[in-house]
Amino acid sequence: MKENDCTIRLAEQGDGALLSALFAQLGYPTPVDAVDGRLAEPDPAREVLVALYHGEMVGVLVWHRLQPMHLAPAWGLISALVIDEGARGGGMGARLLAAAEARMQQRLRAAAMR
Repeated sequence: MKENDCTIRLAEQGDGALLSALFAQLGYPTPVDAVDGRLAEPDPAREVLVALYHGEMVGVLVWHRLQPMHLAPAWGLISALVIDEGARGGGMGARLLAAAEARMQQRLRAAAMR
């Protein structure tokens, strides 16, 4: 997969059906209305990143910012990473991981400046 054919973005309202299908491939069948409901509820500690190839959703990564009482600094936990069966092996998972890491570092820098 060519990098210029790939886009990583935050999940949006309307992505629920495609996300539900990806979660099912991971072994977590989740009803579309449940995914849509979670997307509609803002959670500042959660980000859902999606990977698009030629405009088609082929992957999802869900990560959470954690700040344990007994550890510093905050860190991120990936709760889901799925690449569509037809798109595996093309580096999309690595792109999603790199994007999540970059976003976490940005958030930690922003929090440190407050």
